[in-house]
Amino acid sequence: MIILDTLVRCFGGADENDSKDMGAFVRGCDELKAKTGASILVVHHSGKDESKGARGSSAFRAALDVEYKISREGKKGGALIIVCTKMERCRRAGNQSLWHARG
Repeated sequence: MIILDTLVRCFGGADENDSKDMGAFVRGCDELKAKTGASILVVHHSGKDESKGARGSSAFRAALDVEYKISREGKKGGALIIVCTKMERCRRAGNQSLWHARG
């Protein structure tokens, strides 16, 4: 598995709102996947309005096979809520909750 954390850090100064630039990024991920046989996990963030989903061009979400939204329950110390928002070619997984403790 290859993890790109975050999309904007790996975007090379291109415009994440531009569908052509996003298309080039997606093609690069596809090429990397084809050459290595690895799965590609891209960490991306929502915009200021979380109800609208990920920042940038909708071409990114359209190209995804799987998408999960991870959020925290409450302001501090709550469970991480993991929701499958897109799943191609298989049944969607149910929602998951995780607790993260430091120390």
